[in-house]
Amino acid sequence: MTQTPVRTGAYTVTILPPENPPPEDPSQMVVRVVAKDIPVKYRDPRKSGLTINVEEGVNPFDIEMKP
Repeated sequence: MTQTPVRTGAYTVTILPPENPPPEDPSQMVVRVVAKDIPVKYRDPRKSGLTINVEEGVNPFDIEMKP
């Protein structure tokens, strides 16, 4: 699988439930599911209120969702 780097800059974030892994090779897919019930507002970029700033290098993001 080829990965395309994300450009640096500010991004609006939406949170969607994970999709089922593709049937070709599910053993290679890692999906972390912390919360199954994601509030609807976080699924819409106009309502999420979440933003991140991507900089060069490794960018870990901890996103706190409130009900």
